[in-house]
Amino acid sequence: MLLKKGVEKGFTPFFIGNIMCRENLNKQSVIEEIFQEADDLVLPGSSETAFIETVSQIMDRRLGLFA
Repeated sequence: MLLKKGVEKGFTPFFIGNIMCRENLNKQSVIEEIFQEADDLVLPGSSETAFIETVSQIMDRRLGLFA
């Protein structure tokens, strides 16, 4: 999903890779932050589809900040 959305926004492979990598061990990567936010928002017992849709929406918002 990240690769597809990143390519659609014209991001380079290097930039997309940086979204997945931590700057250091103590700071989460952008993708980790996205998944953590989705996990916090989705109610326990929700479907995997609901979780993935939430991830997609958060990812769209977060990637839009880079464009």
